[in-house]
Order: sequence, then C-alpha cells, then structure tokens
Amino acid sequence: MTPGEADPAPSPDRSEEPPDLGDAHVGLLVALGAVAITRFVAERPGWSLVIAAVPTVWFVVALAFITALGGRGRNAVRRAYVATFGWLTYF
Repeated sequence: MTPGEADPAPSPDRSEEPPDLGDAHVGLLVALGAVAITRFVAERPGWSLVIAAVPTVWFVVALAFITALGGRGRNAVRRAYVATFGWLTYF
C-alpha cells in the first residue's frame, strides 16, 4: 500500500449475525397446519405428502446453496430455515 492510500474497508461477514427466527417459527406452524388440514380434507392422503415435500426440498436446496457460498454449521442451518419458513416477514 502506498502512502496516502486509504485502507480498504473490510468486507462484511454475513455469518457473524444469526438470523431472526420468530417469523420462521410461525411460517413452520402455518406449513404444518396446511399439511394437517390437507390430510383430513383431501380425498387422497398423498396430497399432504406433496405439500410436506415442497418446503422440505426447498430447505435442502437452500442449505446446499448457503453451504456452497461458505456458510457452515448451525448458522447455515438457521439461514436455510429462515429462507424456507421466514416468508411471513413479507406479509
């Protein structure tokens, strides 16, 4: 670094701050409620499996994506959980 040149700003580390789980817990309850209601209302019980599989696949994809970007451990799981069930924030 030459004299008079400013130090580059440190890049923000996204893994330092854990995500908020409040809305994600409510989103999980809504998803589980949809599975339960579908189980009792639908003529074919297989529909509840389809509805349960969608957030499960989304969670696995989100976790793989976050891990590929460098997320590790519990924080990566929390971020994938919020990415899957944290949609309540936008309502």
